[in-house]
Amino acid sequence: MAAGRVALLGAAGAVVFWAAKATAIGIAGGLDKSPLESPLFVAGLLSALVGAGALGAWLLAGRPTWVRALGALGVIVLVVLSAGIGGSVAAALQPDDPSWVWGEVNLWVSAAVLAAAVLVQRSRAPLDA
Repeated sequence: MAAGRVALLGAAGAVVFWAAKATAIGIAGGLDKSPLESPLFVAGLLSALVGAGALGAWLLAGRPTWVRALGALGVIVLVVLSAGIGGSVAAALQPDDPSWVWGEVNLWVSAAVLAAAVLVQRSRAPLDA
């Protein structure tokens, strides 16, 4: 499967799995109350990491394998950094008695950044690259 298709599926998977995780938490009434919370987190994390790596390889299509591998690693690092920055901003903005939602913002930010980057790249290059 081409890197573009893997990136698109990975980004979509991260968005879907982490949205499902938030829904499960909300239905259960808070953090650590749903048995689906951990599996959905892991599925979203794996999707995000695979999608980010594939995006890095897709961005550098046509270059040597080692360059594409470094690009994959670089985009993975950028997605992890976006999660950290999103978490830091959320921590600075959260009220004195925050709900569980504030603890999930970093996941939503990283999924949104990855999805936006994949969509921008998709407008520039074919999925089969």
